[in-house]
Amino acid sequence: MDAFSYLITFIALIPALALTRVLGGLADLVQHHLRAAAGRVRWSALFVAWALVLVLFNAYEWWLIYGWRDQGPYSFWLFAFLLVKPSILLFVARLFMPDVEPGAEIDLQAHYFSVIRWVVPLMGAYILLDIPDTLLHGREHFERLGGLRYAGVLVAWVALIYTPLLFTRRRWVHWLLFVLGFGMALLVQTLFNTAVIR
Repeated sequence: MDAFSYLITFIALIPALALTRVLGGLADLVQHHLRAAAGRVRWSALFVAWALVLVLFNAYEWWLIYGWRDQGPYSFWLFAFLLVKPSILLFVARLFMPDVEPGAEIDLQAHYFSVIRWVVPLMGAYILLDIPDTLLHGREHFERLGGLRYAGVLVAWVALIYTPLLFTRRRWVHWLLFVLGFGMALLVQTLFNTAVIR
């Protein structure tokens, strides 16, 4: 087994656990909703949309980790750094998905607004950590992705789309910024071609 295969085995467990938490949490909510005696779930499309984005972010992180296969040698500190981004996503998944207790009434909109002030800074940190992640691949890789322009787009994404979510509870603002944020993710993929494994 080569060094990358050895390290990726452990690193890949983290997004797998996060995916399990989000998808399992959604399944638990559906089952809770279907059981008449179990309690009631008040659904929120905004909550479900964010949960699905967490699935995509975790799948994307798993995809990106493969880009490290030719970057050896691997130091412990590089390994530790590679654990940070998926660990943030696992923490967000654990925080974002509510525990489902038998007989409990679950209001997903209220839950969304109670945790979003934690989720947004964590997701912002996750996005911004792509800058040092890209630089650790080497200056040439960073420049191929757009260099400072790429870094500037990530900073703007967090500052202009995620940060305002901390200051309002208006659903329409959260929906607007969600759509803009998802569009920004697609734009970053298209402009900077970050999702291609070479």
